[in-house]
Amino acid sequence: MEITLDGHECTPSPSKLRTVIALLALRPNQLVQARQLVDELWGQNPPATAPATLQTYIYKLRKMFVAVSPTATGLFFTRRGGYGLEIEPRDVDSFRFLDLVRVGLGAMDSGDAVRASDLLNQALRLWRGAALDDLDTGPVLAAQVTRLEESRLRALETRIEADLRLGRHRYLIGELKQLVITHPLHESFHGHLMIALHQCGRQHEALSTYQRLRRLMIDELGLEPSADLRRLQQDILAGDGPAQLLPGFVRSARTVLGSPAQLPPAVPDFVGRDTQLRDCEAWVRAQVEDGTARPVVVVRGLPGIGRRAFTTQLAHRVRELFPDGQFHLDMAGAGPGRAHDALARFLRAAGFAEPEVPSGTEERADVFRTWTASRRVLVSLTAPASAEDVLPLLPTGPHCAGLIAAPGGLGEVSGARAVDLEPLTTRECLELLTSVVGRRRVLAEREQAEHLAGLCGGLPLAIRCIGARLAAVSPWPIRNVLRQLEASPASLLDLLAFNGLDVRARFEAGCRGLPRRAFDALCLLATLDEPEFAAHQVAPWLGCSTVAADQVLMQLAQWRLLEPRMRETGRAESELRFTFHPLLRLFASERMRASVDGPDAVRRTGTDG
Repeated sequence: MEITLDGHECTPSPSKLRTVIALLALRPNQLVQARQLVDELWGQNPPATAPATLQTYIYKLRKMFVAVSPTATGLFFTRRGGYGLEIEPRDVDSFRFLDLVRVGLGAMDSGDAVRASDLLNQALRLWRGAALDDLDTGPVLAAQVTRLEESRLRALETRIEADLRLGRHRYLIGELKQLVITHPLHESFHGHLMIALHQCGRQHEALSTYQRLRRLMIDELGLEPSADLRRLQQDILAGDGPAQLLPGFVRSARTVLGSPAQLPPAVPDFVGRDTQLRDCEAWVRAQVEDGTARPVVVVRGLPGIGRRAFTTQLAHRVRELFPDGQFHLDMAGAGPGRAHDALARFLRAAGFAEPEVPSGTEERADVFRTWTASRRVLVSLTAPASAEDVLPLLPTGPHCAGLIAAPGGLGEVSGARAVDLEPLTTRECLELLTSVVGRRRVLAEREQAEHLAGLCGGLPLAIRCIGARLAAVSPWPIRNVLRQLEASPASLLDLLAFNGLDVRARFEAGCRGLPRRAFDALCLLATLDEPEFAAHQVAPWLGCSTVAADQVLMQLAQWRLLEPRMRETGRAESELRFTFHPLLRLFASERMRASVDGPDAVRRTGTDG
């Protein structure tokens, strides 16, 4: 540690004073809790006088700095429960280092190896030894040291990669030989040394480097070198030139530090959708291999239809195409503007340290786009609030892909392939129910199970829910459930709420954000006797014009709350008609009955449209 103020060195000699100033300097302009400072200074068993002693340390530091420069009067600040240091982050070498690394990595990702090498060299020259080597570090500072050392290694690897791309292999051999001694199990440094030696015509030494590392890894870890390093050895044996060696190895070596694998587990008893899954998988694979445009799949459908499960299943089918990372984010209920926080999460998962993450949404999106431009990355999003929230989160590289489990009202995502999920067939419903309650129970009451599947309208969430209820009480026959429903048909939604599964709650969430006018119209339409209806038929019922009724119906269809169908009118013409899912009709009827103002108020609301 070295501290200068107005050109004068004022580094404290006592070790605990250096620890205090180090912790405050690494969190500039932030309040550091006194409890954290005490833990850092004295560990788990601080003396009873620790708070008072800490106050004394802060007083001594203030006095020391003011003695050097009167301008240091306001350097330290005290707030309730802690202390802070008011300085510019650029005045702390570690922050200057991280900023240079961030820009340097961005330059490398954009293909500017010259600028990347220069910036990363500037960053590495700020180091004069191990981070905080002259301090007795506690848990907080030890974590900071680890983070800085990881960033240093990353910067060093990338700078070496840049120099290799610039043909500076002869100058790198000495440095790399020293690095493989200092880091005997570091595969990236060994791989870089092999490339540099091979480019200088020293093939034998390159292969010997591989053999030494292999023997050491087997002896120390019981492991073979990675597939990337083994492939590099085979390429050298085959006599490939640098143009073939470098890109493949360096890409995989650099992503070791940040290759997110965030996909949720695949649904083990996923049922149906075979044709749609195969078609989507084939399309994504063809687009990724072709590399002309990034494929995006948007999965749509009624709430509870299985959009998340389908997207997750598809993601697992194609995940090996994206070795540089698979990102996932569930944005349900987050509201608009979530992209800002989501981008920070994605960048941290990719290996960016906190100071490397820009503060603005656009800047974060630029960094993420740059990072993904030359990589193979998959992004899976569940229930984003709007298309505007989706676009900054999608990777830009032509060999990347995006999968979106879309809520109602998402809007169009440019260039995306839409997949509309339909209810399960009776056979598929029985297959799903069998996976939950067992084959014997379903076979014993097959007719009753089919009837129950019909009441659920083929909605996977409803089948899972009723199956969970039956599985919880194994002697309970399916016919008893049907008798209960025959006695009280309106209680079906009550029955479809069990053990964290709730069809009614999913419908409520699916209507969240729907304009009030459209929701009121949905509730009113549920009271119609007709199974299907067209705009001109329901306009009088809604108390509005046919044009206004058509707009409302189309909006509900966009939200996947009504199903549009084309029907022949008998005059060699077709008519667009709409229908309810039976469970959604039941839900909307409930809301209609619960309306305090009654149907007339809903009609008046419809008239506004």
